[in-house]
Amino acid sequence: MNILIEANRGSNIDVFCTNCRWINLKVPFQEVFGGVRCNLKEAVQLSGLTWEGRAHCGLDDARNTARLLALLMHRGFKFSITNS
Repeated sequence: MNILIEANRGSNIDVFCTNCRWINLKVPFQEVFGGVRCNLKEAVQLSGLTWEGRAHCGLDDARNTARLLALLMHRGFKFSITNS
């Protein structure tokens, strides 16, 4: 959320979120993979998946994030809100 606010600073776009809650995927990833800290591309590769597309391309990052999320769900991880 902070990135969104910073990115829109000085614009006429009102970024105000009430009751914003989200799951930081790094938290469950670290729990499943023993505290490993890494970026998205490394996380995908460490999980045994093959990176698809270009890093930092919004659509490719979203697809790879979804694949990583699906893998964690398949492993039985129970997700909960990490930030608000």
